[in-house]
Order: sequence, then C-alpha cells, then structure tokens
Amino acid sequence: MKTITKKEKKVLDQIRKFDEDYDGDIPQEVLQSELKIHEYQLYEILNSLKRKGIIEYDDNRVKLLDITEKINTVDSKQDVIDAEIDQIEEKSIELIKSIVHDGVVPKYVLEGNLLYGPLKLSDFRMYHVVISLTNKGIIKPVLRYGEQYYRLMLTEED
Repeated sequence: MKTITKKEKKVLDQIRKFDEDYDGDIPQEVLQSELKIHEYQLYEILNSLKRKGIIEYDDNRVKLLDITEKINTVDSKQDVIDAEIDQIEEKSIELIKSIVHDGVVPKYVLEGNLLYGPLKLSDFRMYHVVISLTNKGIIKPVLRYGEQYYRLMLTEED
C-alpha cells in the first residue's frame, strides 16, 4: 500500500485525467496552470510521488506509472510517516512469527533478521520497531539460559 497526502492525491487525480488526453509525458506547466499552485509546491509534490513509485518525473515532464498497490490518502505528511511505520511494524510482526521457536526468539536473531532479512531496516528503524512492539505488548524481553530473548505475546488467533 502506498500512502499519500490529500495535496498529492489532488495532483495525482489531475495527472490521471491528463494521462488520457496526452500521448506520453504530461508537461509540468500544464499541471501547474490547471491546479493553480506554486511551481515549487508542485515540484515537491511531483518528487514525492516519484519517490513513492507512482509517477516518473524528469525534465519537467510527468508520466503516470501502472501500479497495482492500493493508494491510501491521509491528511498530512506526519500521517504518511505514521502509516509507513505501521506498515513496517506489521511486516516485522509477520517476520517475527516466522522466526519464533517455542514462543521465543534470541535477541540477536530478531535484530539480525530485521536488519539483514527481507525488510533491510536501518539500525535506527530496527531499534524503533523493537521498542514500539515492546511498548505495545506484542513482544516482551525475557532472560533465558542467561541470554536476552524476546517472547512473542500474540496468540495464534492474532
């Protein structure tokens, strides 16, 4: 799922509308005049949509990409950040479920899988996820065999 702001959605809707009219790339000037927003603001929004893999944007020309993911619209950039963190946490929980043995996982195994596994989180993001999941009661640090482990607190129904 891709998460965008309401302003990005407004620009994306206009790109979709023009995508039918233009064969190929849409000139940025056309979008700017239709949307009646400042050039710099449009530039920032287009670059954000490009980073999210929704459009191609180069040389003041825009092209809509075919994406299969659902697009979620939120009010602000902070809401986008929060939604992305929630998605990372959900993927982390699925990863933890796959590596848990007898309800626990060694700390180094958990951290290694978050860092070097399919999610490839940064050190900062990995620690943020572990702390967040601990604070939410999803995992709990425990001492086992004199070593640090995490116990998965979710039941099979969760």
